[in-house]
Amino acid sequence: MRRLKFEMIADSRFTKNIDKEIERLRKGTSENLKSLGVKFETTDNFDLVWPPETKGGSETRQHRVIFYVEKEGRKITWNDVYATVNIIKPVPYNFI
Repeated sequence: MRRLKFEMIADSRFTKNIDKEIERLRKGTSENLKSLGVKFETTDNFDLVWPPETKGGSETRQHRVIFYVEKEGRKITWNDVYATVNIIKPVPYNFI
């Protein structure tokens, strides 16, 4: 069985409140996948931090969550899954 993997990212360069943003991404994606009727799992949120790019600048922080999606049968296509996730935020996808 194929398993789809993708990652949702909230980045401090683009969003001031990354805690709120990652929860919005997680909740919205989870609700959409549930309504589609596929099986999915998520990791806990994890953080990445990079040092400032310039002196006096601020560090870059990201909150991330990884989704693993499986579907059964042919009634729901992978294109349906992509479209459902892309409503919240387009992301790169990998099959594992």
